[in-house]
Amino acid sequence: GVDPATVGSPSLVDAIKANPVSSAATSLERRMLALRSAGQSATTETTQLLALVSHGQIGDATLINDDDFGVLALAAVGSTAAAISQSVQFIQSNQQSDGGFSSFVGGSSDVDSTGAALAALLAGGGSAGSLDRGFAYLAAQQNDDGGYGVKHSLGSNAASTSWALWAYHTAG
Repeated sequence: GVDPATVGSPSLVDAIKANPVSSAATSLERRMLALRSAGQSATTETTQLLALVSHGQIGDATLINDDDFGVLALAAVGSTAAAISQSVQFIQSNQQSDGGFSSFVGGSSDVDSTGAALAALLAGGGSAGSLDRGFAYLAAQQNDDGGYGVKHSLGSNAASTSWALWAYHTAG
């Protein structure tokens, strides 16, 4: 492999570290995932993210995706914080009756959000029932060409297909 700290001048890692991070949970989570992907420490970002845990969920109480990415980021840094299990419960409590997930509380299910939620539940120890319902939703959304659109009624696109693929890949 190639060490991201040696790619370019300044390097990819330098660019990640130099760019400011907003106070939004998703901004910290993306930075944590990027740093860990580059083999770098994300200790400061982990502390900042854990400070955003409130009432059993990470960041904005109206969003689910900041919990999805929070679980993934905390798992990537090897955290055993209670925030992981609390966020898993929050994610599962927002699963729709069709088995899918939305990026925000009360939204309708979509493939992208379901793929992210399933990856988070797999990383954070989600329940078998929730996972089974989520994967059943994904299976029902697959288009005739094998790909996925954000919704089954929409044509396949690379982004939505990638979210579904990530969930399936994470499941092994």
